[in-house]
Amino acid sequence: MRNTLYYLIKSEKPLNDVKLWVYFMERNFQGDQAGRLICFIYIVLVQSKFMNPAIRLLLKFKGNKMRHDQLKRILIVLLFISFSLGFGANSYAAKTGGWAVKARQLFEQDEYDQVIKIAKTHKKEMAGTMFLAFSYMQNGLYNNSPSDKTQSKNYISILKEKVSVDHLDDLSFFTDQRDKPDVVKSSKMLLSQGFKNIKVIDQLPKVLRFLESPNDDVKKLASTTCTRLVSPLRTVVNKGGTMRKKDVRILNNEKNIRRLLGSLDSANSSKCLKLIEQPVLKYSSSYSASLKSAKLEKDINNAIAKREKKYPNSNWYSAIGKKR
Repeated sequence: MRNTLYYLIKSEKPLNDVKLWVYFMERNFQGDQAGRLICFIYIVLVQSKFMNPAIRLLLKFKGNKMRHDQLKRILIVLLFISFSLGFGANSYAAKTGGWAVKARQLFEQDEYDQVIKIAKTHKKEMAGTMFLAFSYMQNGLYNNSPSDKTQSKNYISILKEKVSVDHLDDLSFFTDQRDKPDVVKSSKMLLSQGFKNIKVIDQLPKVLRFLESPNDDVKKLASTTCTRLVSPLRTVVNKGGTMRKKDVRILNNEKNIRRLLGSLDSANSSKCLKLIEQPVLKYSSSYSASLKSAKLEKDINNAIAKREKKYPNSNWYSAIGKKR
């Protein structure tokens, strides 16, 4: 969507022919559905007679101080903002095609047969598998049905194998179903498995989002996972090696570090921060009022001193001082 806005505003040679705009849209926004949609509406409105009365009215209101093309660009910005708000407000509906919103409503109303009917057409999606697993679970409970219980177990097995960080938002819906204790228990197990299935440092930024979760269990799992992902990288340096470029980029990222610092008290992220080491000291001063922050800084400085004693030419990511 940003690309769409950039092309429409920055174009030095406005395309006044609709056919050219259609070619422009096909050429520049392949695979960008939101961009294509905004561009299409721009073609219909801004490049057509329907927009001319509005522009003339605005010109009159402004006393002709603004040029026609300036007003068009203002209208583009307003169009972009309105669509951004619309997509943000309905991001879950957009991601799932809207069906899961209805399924959530029905699940909360205990209409499990209806949820199953909807979810069966989306069982190849992880959200669909979740709705099937937990709806069959509830039907098995209410109906004392062995077949429903078996169906639930089969879908739970699939989820255990495939659940990942990308599915944790969906799982959190089920962990919040407080009047469905069996669902909460199983979804928490899957949530834990989802974090366990996270294996690579590339997924650290996604995990860090869950440090801000209102659920204490989720925050604890996120903090433990962060430590588990970073620990092997610190071991590499401790054994005389050098972190990869992507490791350095992710661990030295200000946003990532500040998220960890912000959860020092709530999620006990100090272990992970100690493993990151020196980059943390650039930002920890703004959290100096916290006793945990003061202890963290002391621990990091001790770790630096220990590393430099063992490897005099080292830096925080390389035992031999290699530059990344």
